[in-house]
Amino acid sequence: MTYQSRVDKDVYVVGDATESSPMVKTGYLASNHSKVVAQAIVDEFNGKAPSQPLYTNNCVALAGDDYGMSITDTFRVKDGKIVKQYGHQSTELDNASLHYVRASLAKNWQRAFRRDIFA
Repeated sequence: MTYQSRVDKDVYVVGDATESSPMVKTGYLASNHSKVVAQAIVDEFNGKAPSQPLYTNNCVALAGDDYGMSITDTFRVKDGKIVKQYGHQSTELDNASLHYVRASLAKNWQRAFRRDIFA
């Protein structure tokens, strides 16, 4: 899967504009899609078949300064379809220290994501 447009081979589509079910629509996955596209373009320029990526989703969100939530998934392409391999979602019943760790992860992810986009 390269996210190459079915209409124009020089156009690639990422993020919310894709039909990539069962993947959820998150910024983390959109960022992964863009990296898959970049690798597909490099592979094409080098005359290689596109690699088969492992997609990860580590969506973390802040609900308070010390309270974070997360959804974690992994996906692979199998027989031309995206297949979920693993998934976990935090709940309000989780240990308070887990919410604190997730809040720290969310803050760090936001910093790293901004660097990826604007660096």
